[in-house]
Amino acid sequence: MNDTPLLNRIAPYLPMYAAGGWYTLPSFTAWLDGPQMYRASFYRWYWHTAIKLGGFYGLGTWLFPLACLALVMMWRWQRDPDGSEHLRGLRLVSPREFNRTMNGGFIRQMVYGHPCGMQISGITIPESIEFEHFLIIGNSGAGKSTAIRSMLDQIQERGQPAIVIDRESEYVQQYYNEARGDVILNPLDRRCPYWSPWSELRDDSFTVDAAAIAASLIRGRARTNNEAFFQESTRTVIEAILHVMRDQRNTDDLLRFVGLPREQLHEALQGTPAYALIDPKAAEQGSGILGTAANALKTFAHLPKHDQTGRTWSAREWAQNRQGWVFLPSREDLHDSIQMLQGLWLDSLVRWLMSAEIGSQQTWIIADELASLGHQPQIEKLLTRGRKRGLAVVLGLQSVAQLQAIYGREGSVTLTSSPSTKLIMRVDETECAKWASELIGSHEVERLTMTQLTGLSTYREGVNLQPHRTIEPLVLADEIKLLQRFTGYLCIAGAHRTTIRIPQLYLTKHQEPFIPRPTAAVETTATATPEPTDDEIVAQLTARP
Repeated sequence: MNDTPLLNRIAPYLPMYAAGGWYTLPSFTAWLDGPQMYRASFYRWYWHTAIKLGGFYGLGTWLFPLACLALVMMWRWQRDPDGSEHLRGLRLVSPREFNRTMNGGFIRQMVYGHPCGMQISGITIPESIEFEHFLIIGNSGAGKSTAIRSMLDQIQERGQPAIVIDRESEYVQQYYNEARGDVILNPLDRRCPYWSPWSELRDDSFTVDAAAIAASLIRGRARTNNEAFFQESTRTVIEAILHVMRDQRNTDDLLRFVGLPREQLHEALQGTPAYALIDPKAAEQGSGILGTAANALKTFAHLPKHDQTGRTWSAREWAQNRQGWVFLPSREDLHDSIQMLQGLWLDSLVRWLMSAEIGSQQTWIIADELASLGHQPQIEKLLTRGRKRGLAVVLGLQSVAQLQAIYGREGSVTLTSSPSTKLIMRVDETECAKWASELIGSHEVERLTMTQLTGLSTYREGVNLQPHRTIEPLVLADEIKLLQRFTGYLCIAGAHRTTIRIPQLYLTKHQEPFIPRPTAAVETTATATPEPTDDEIVAQLTARP
């Protein structure tokens, strides 16, 4: 204290309470520096300080080490409630520790600023991981749609474009904004713009684009060689029809051409690869191929006419500009009628987005209830090769078995393993719960096992403690079945696991989910032009200027 003049001046005014009395700071420090403090052992000094001095300082000195010991024991019990010791593998950490691991602690955030990225239940997913896609799995009512809505809110705040596959017409009610340039791709909805398949066909690469449209119309995973041949043959017929009709560019003429008798259609396709496939002499094969092609092309009958809409849209132009959101809503009573057409639109969007330059503007593709969309071959391309082109995919799923029935085992493994960020919510199906438990991961732990030794003599009795190592899952399958609504486990590749609780968000309705498009009635009069014959239709459609 002699080396601190300022402290020497204020020391007489700093009393210390001990042993029932108040002492000045100099006298108290003189006693602490006295020889009696150094002659006694540490334990004697500690007992004297804790018990004999009494008062606040004595009690604090007595309880402080006990409090430290209790905190250490509570910390260890919280990390390993069952007394096991974690050796290696994944761990289930708290959300706070998980967030600190992913984005750094307080000091790092003070230096570099708050991390940017998608927020999920207060946990920030770094922007660099967003392009590695998201998978949300859970039963109906577990909170998948709520989690997706929280992500859509953030996408909307960022002003980023998005493609929303809305199976239940839920998101279109809250997020559709025509002033932003949003588009509703439901041909039976009044708000659907005019679209023609020829808007996706370029003159300099007509053959390639026609093959892409044919592949979108005839989709599915061929299981046998016969199915593969049948699919390829049907696609060849559709390509040939688009080639023959390339100068007409009218869906009504296209449908009339497909409805021609088989002999006349066969003659009209002369000189194309489809000519031999629909030969009238090959009765069963040709009729099956032609019938499948006609059923696929008849979906264009649902398209609105140019005079029924106030705007025009094409997937190729949207992929270049990326302005607004694209909604593909559906309803249960309309789904079978428009599923093929919406699949064609989605394939066209993905195709043009995947053709963009590397490092393009970030675009989100939201696909809730993925299994209800049927076979979507472009989704696999998005997950495996979309990252470099700024495409971030969010998939919603109820069960892995649904994907296996549509994409097969290998395809379902690709779809579920490609996303780096996975949110697992409640699932009741046993196999899916086991799959989710394996996805969360396991770890190796060590426990002390006690063995009691008994014998005829008391000298042989005793207890033997030995360490035992075992590999255990972080979360049991039954624990996943017991998850409450809006709760789940967050898994990110290369990181430990954590628990989350998503705040409940209620649906805000700003728009109608579906506005039916009025069907124009065909007026017939006595002076109407007579219907042309089949020969006249063929001559008109196949005529070249």
